[in-house]
Amino acid sequence: MQEDTQKHWLLGYHAAIQNAANAEAMEMLCSLSWEEAVERTNELVLLLQLDSDLAAGMEWGDAGTLYFWIHQDDLAAWRFDKVWMILQCY
Repeated sequence: MQEDTQKHWLLGYHAAIQNAANAEAMEMLCSLSWEEAVERTNELVLLLQLDSDLAAGMEWGDAGTLYFWIHQDDLAAWRFDKVWMILQCY
C-alpha cells in the first residue's frame, strides 16, 4: 500500500501506526497488563478504521488513524454502546 493512500475500511485487520491497536484497546478496556492484552487480542473485532484524510477534511492528531473496536461478546449481543475507540498518530 502506498504511503499517501488513506486506509479507511470496515472490519478485517487494522493497519497499526505504533503498537498493535487491538492490544492497546484490550489493555485499556479490561485494565490488563500489556502481555495479557496481547494474548487476548483475538477477543476484539475491528468495526471501523478511519485514517486522516485531508481531502475529506479529517485529520486525527498528527496525521493519525482512529480504530473502533468491540468485544466479540458485545458484538454478538448487538451492544454497540460498548464500542471502544483508539487513536494512534505518527
